[in-house]
Amino acid sequence: MLPACARHALGVIVWAPLNGGWLTGKYQGVVVDADSRAQRFPDHFDHAQEAIRSEKRATVDALARIADAAGMSLKQLALAFVLDDPTITAAIIGPRTLAQLDELLTLGPLVLPGGVRAAIDLVIEPGRNVNPADEG
Repeated sequence: MLPACARHALGVIVWAPLNGGWLTGKYQGVVVDADSRAQRFPDHFDHAQEAIRSEKRATVDALARIADAAGMSLKQLALAFVLDDPTITAAIIGPRTLAQLDELLTLGPLVLPGGVRAAIDLVIEPGRNVNPADEG
């Protein structure tokens, strides 16, 4: 989709670049927050399907290692990955609380260091959804 948009000079606004909290690291362990979207909507957040949950956790672990090697937090990596693409006009980040918004707004520069996009693409190839429910 993005190459077609770039070819026709169309900007793109992306939704949920933190994948509903997965790319914050929030769901790497047991989710105990009863108010969490993952607890309220388990099918959408993969908690009902062990194979998908395991693959997503492994993917997030690999991305966290890339972020660490780049001197970034996982949140910075996720947002920089999206905003670094020249076709992306804006990202709807979707914080649920004011504290989450404050944290996201203070992440600092969101620029991918050289080679990081290629490293990410090796973890999860462009256009692939680990969970079909993420397709919208």
